[in-house]
Amino acid sequence: MAIKIKIPKNESQGGGKGRRGLPRDPVLRAALVVFLVVAVGLGGSFCYFYIKYDRIIEQRFRSPVFSNSAKIYALPRTVHDGDKLDAKEIAGLLRRTGYSDKEDQSPLGSFRLVRDGIEITPGPESYHSPEAAHITIQDGQVARITSKGNDLSAYEWSRNWLPRCSMPDSVPSARS
Repeated sequence: MAIKIKIPKNESQGGGKGRRGLPRDPVLRAALVVFLVVAVGLGGSFCYFYIKYDRIIEQRFRSPVFSNSAKIYALPRTVHDGDKLDAKEIAGLLRRTGYSDKEDQSPLGSFRLVRDGIEITPGPESYHSPEAAHITIQDGQVARITSKGNDLSAYEWSRNWLPRCSMPDSVPSARS
């Protein structure tokens, strides 16, 4: 004897699913289509702007990042008569600030160690006085500061601009 088994159609098994796994309800179908269109549109827009701004940033990083930054300087370094410094300490401070020990090598200025102290010559980009100064050192102490034959009580030079400012505060920048 042959047994016949009748398998019900997808109506009872699919839980309301129609063809190809889509819901049968037209409102749900429309909502699903709208959701997919919006998701693809937002994803495409995100990718477009991501790639656009990535290229802009990459182009800017190919050139020097700080080439046109503002030159904002910290307080100037000041050396006064009587400060306990020798010429090599002042030369080190000047080097870290951007001065060079060779003429015309740095736009901030140059310095030269001499027998009795140090000579400082500001460059074209120096913020402070354009006159050169001679600092005389005796017994590990600033004995005299002269500029164009005149005695000065103190001498200032430009300090690093703020993004690189990491100099020790061994030289007082103001008298109290």
